[in-house]
Amino acid sequence: MEEIREIALAYYANLQEEEKELARSVFKSVDFNDDGRLTIDEFARLFRDSGENDKLLQILTGRSFFKEFDKNEDGFLNFKEFIVFYYLITTRRIKFCCGHECEAFLKGIFFACPFCFNTSDCFVVCLACYRNNNYYHEHPILLDNYALLMSSEALQDKQPSSDNSDESSVKVIKFLNVVHTGYQIGNVAVTATAAAAACCIM
Repeated sequence: MEEIREIALAYYANLQEEEKELARSVFKSVDFNDDGRLTIDEFARLFRDSGENDKLLQILTGRSFFKEFDKNEDGFLNFKEFIVFYYLITTRRIKFCCGHECEAFLKGIFFACPFCFNTSDCFVVCLACYRNNNYYHEHPILLDNYALLMSSEALQDKQPSSDNSDESSVKVIKFLNVVHTGYQIGNVAVTATAAAAACCIM
């Protein structure tokens, strides 16, 4: 979370003045007693009219999610702490694990479906759920957030003409197969190394 905090504050420092004013106005709009800090109830008001489903709303307005942003652990969010939340919400980086009964707030590395990532059905899982295969998804390949960034150009909608649309699809599939094959080779190498080490020990 500390890395996200530093990124958010760096972005804020480089905003235009009118953009900074917009962030301040959002903060003030929920700081009802105008004391320069948000209680958990004031913070929760940001979501109550958001139209989110009840399950997600319960997570967003819960104490554990609030505490993620309360760096000094005083039970309130000052403006600097609020900026971290503001950055995540404006860049659509607030994501929760879709693994079975997990719902962890994804603060670092996650795995996502490259076909669903920019849709309303975005499918993401935490590192633990991916490693333990604690999920089900219709598409066979998930990419970590770094590999996903690499594939974004291949998956970008560039309005291809009808004569090369099939070629673009083939390139995407080939890229994903290369990534998937690379993971398989890596797993084989790790297994072989472990087996060799076991033989040496024996």
